[in-house]
Amino acid sequence: MCGFDCCPGGAKFDKLRNLRPDRIFAIWDERLLMAKKPRATCSDAGGVSTSRDTLSDPPQHRWHASNGGIDTVLDILVVAAHPDDAELGMAGAIMNFVGRGKRVGILDLTSGEPTPHGSLEIRARETAAATEILGIAWRENLRLPNRSLESSLEARRQLAAVFRRTRPRWIFAPYWVDAHPDHLAAVELIEAARFWSKLSKSDLPGEPHHPQRIFHYFSIHLRLAVQPSMILDISDYWQRKRAAIECYHSQFIEGRSDGGPTLIDRFRDEAAHWGWLIGAEFGEPFACREPLGIRSFDELT
Repeated sequence: MCGFDCCPGGAKFDKLRNLRPDRIFAIWDERLLMAKKPRATCSDAGGVSTSRDTLSDPPQHRWHASNGGIDTVLDILVVAAHPDDAELGMAGAIMNFVGRGKRVGILDLTSGEPTPHGSLEIRARETAAATEILGIAWRENLRLPNRSLESSLEARRQLAAVFRRTRPRWIFAPYWVDAHPDHLAAVELIEAARFWSKLSKSDLPGEPHHPQRIFHYFSIHLRLAVQPSMILDISDYWQRKRAAIECYHSQFIEGRSDGGPTLIDRFRDEAAHWGWLIGAEFGEPFACREPLGIRSFDELT
């Protein structure tokens, strides 16, 4: 068990059980991002200290749902096909951004259900617990169909409207090579919606907005020897990333064999591999279809 009290078996996780799924899919508004103390920090013992019990009877204004909530301007928007994709691919980067004062949000395109050991209610509780660890102030779910995600015109319209509402500078999307049809559809949908978001003289809600760049994180179902464009050092964030992943107990722990390396062990090995390539303990890889610019070679690790 991860030791974080908002993960399964922890006190905060238990308090989430009685919340409706539509409230669990919504998260704290941007005021929580301005809190002076972080909600969760790793101790040397692998535990967590909290500045206050933020999940105890939360006031309504701290939550907003995907069907019409509080408008929040973001610096970075991570778009994921399913809840848990963002945590697997870039939880370390998300926490790094938050620690640097960036406004980060996650948009899950589908519920991710059904799965063998999950349900809408279980997945919603797991997502809320993981989101608490990430420390982000905005997360919504577009409620598109799981397992049959398509880059349809209607889905493109919905996603472009979110881009206009949140106005992110950068978008993070799944990698464009994968075995999962939902992940491939998500990439096509994100790229098309980004283009539509900038169009003038359209019937889309909001003012035109064109996110500057799309980066791609790796949460893939193929055993690829990928060559990323860059690797981020997440050594300071691995323990919290692991805790966020373990919140998805129904996906990565329940029903899996205890013998040999566990799935969580393999995630750690992957992060250690990427870290080793850049002389760090743990890393996360990212790709970009377009060239990346730097102002000085001193910025390279």
